[in-house]
Amino acid sequence: MVDILLFIVVLSVLILLHEWGHFFIARRSGMKVEEFGLGFPPRLFGKKIGETVYSINMIPLGGFVKVLGEDSGSKDKEGSFASKPMVSRMAVVVAGVVMNLIVAWVLVAVVLMMGRNVLSDTPHTAWEGREVRNTGVYLSDVIEESAAEDAGLQRGDKVVTLESGPLVFVPRSLDGFHWFVERSKKKGTPLVLEYQRGAVVEAVELRARDSIIGVRVLYGGMVSYSPQDAAQESFIVVGRGVATLFQWLGETAGDFVRTGEAPEDAAGIVGATRIASEQQAQGVSSYLLFLAILSLNLAVLNILPIPPLDGGKLLFLTIEAIRGSPVSHTAEKKVQVAGFAFLMTLILLLTIRDIIRL
Repeated sequence: MVDILLFIVVLSVLILLHEWGHFFIARRSGMKVEEFGLGFPPRLFGKKIGETVYSINMIPLGGFVKVLGEDSGSKDKEGSFASKPMVSRMAVVVAGVVMNLIVAWVLVAVVLMMGRNVLSDTPHTAWEGREVRNTGVYLSDVIEESAAEDAGLQRGDKVVTLESGPLVFVPRSLDGFHWFVERSKKKGTPLVLEYQRGAVVEAVELRARDSIIGVRVLYGGMVSYSPQDAAQESFIVVGRGVATLFQWLGETAGDFVRTGEAPEDAAGIVGATRIASEQQAQGVSSYLLFLAILSLNLAVLNILPIPPLDGGKLLFLTIEAIRGSPVSHTAEKKVQVAGFAFLMTLILLLTIRDIIRL
């Protein structure tokens, strides 16, 4: 229960930051913000401060900033959305996405300063001019449908000890690791592998299947970045992450059109909560990286041209800029309602699948 509440809190914070981006740029552009809401109506609580009502709403699946004239398209009201230049309106629409990208960039930079895992086929005391700490033998790959995968081992886990019968062995080299594993197979005794993941140290028992336990190993360690290097590297990592997400979305959309099935790795609120709990158990670094990925997902999903997401609003503004006049309010409203219904249905179906998988 605590893990669920924590996930809801951090997700709400990410959404709040997204909406604050809209709010900040709207105010900077001279627009009047009528309401700053967390969640979707009906409203549970609201308080007016200055010219803005700050509200908490019943459906905790998003948030919104209501700018004067954004829905009606009226240009004759001072401070209205429609009265401002197109560049200002587009800036307000994409500000939330930019804020989520900034959050992801900051979180990845923090993780890099804390330290990231590096793997190599030879031992290193330095990596790209940086000191390598916590060196040892690490898992470089976990084979699918193997004893190691069933035991929950993951790439990047450090091998602390190996135990077979009465003998406990600390592998200092790849040859030493392989020698002890083969010895365990010949003796016919179960192999107990103690591993470190983040700050957590655990042990699992592995029984070979078809003469393999299902792991590959390399030398590894942790490398920490300076603030400046972390900022630069994080920019590259976030850029690659955005490109990867768009590629995944393209492939997923193609598969959905062909098969009519959602991808196995897509998750709803329940699935995301479970993943968050797993990452939290692996340490602060893993949890922060998960939050960075979550913020990156929010940015990419929100820029998709689906009303009422930011990308849908940007699409209507682009059409207005091309044709010289806005789309009729009635038509825009119908498309937004259809888009909202589609998103809610998708979230509901993913959540049902998550619950079935529990």
